Amino acid sequence: MHFVAQNIKYFRKKFSLSQCDLADRVGLNRGNIASYEKNIAEPKICNLIKLAQFFQIGVSEIVLHDYSNGSEEIMKEEVNVEPIFVDKDFQEVLEKSREYEDIINGMKCYHKFQMERLTGTPEDIALLSSEVNRLLSVSNCLMHSHKYLIQKIDNHDNCKDSND
Repeated sequence: MHFVAQNIKYFRKKFSLSQCDLADRVGLNRGNIASYEKNIAEPKICNLIKLAQFFQIGVSEIVLHDYSNGSEEIMKEEVNVEPIFVDKDFQEVLEKSREYEDIINGMKCYHKFQMERLTGTPEDIALLSSEVNRLLSVSNCLMHSHKYLIQKIDNHDNCKDSND
């Protein structure tokens, strides 16, 4: 059993947010949030990750624990850590990000190439292919989140520099 719908609504209200406010803050639209809360649709893993990060909990906590009835408390202490990057460190992060993106894109191409070479794929190969595609999709979502964070940090650093 999962508790996604109840928990999204519970945490949204705990943070005193409307569906529109939550959607804006995690990069979704209000309809997505409404559908999740009404259990009409389930969030993609990328969106679960965004919601979990926003609520400062793990994805498994959103899915497996029912916080809506108040019986379970989050055992995690809230820690606000602001990353501090020296220019050299930031450049290394950017380079690694580009390398990871190239690796993921290479894996996609290689998988597609291998799947096109197979003829008469049995069920187990089709299942494996499906799982590889899911992993690549999750990797892609994480890569986009990573790039978004790098952009935010870079913009924040640029704002600091212009205010000095």
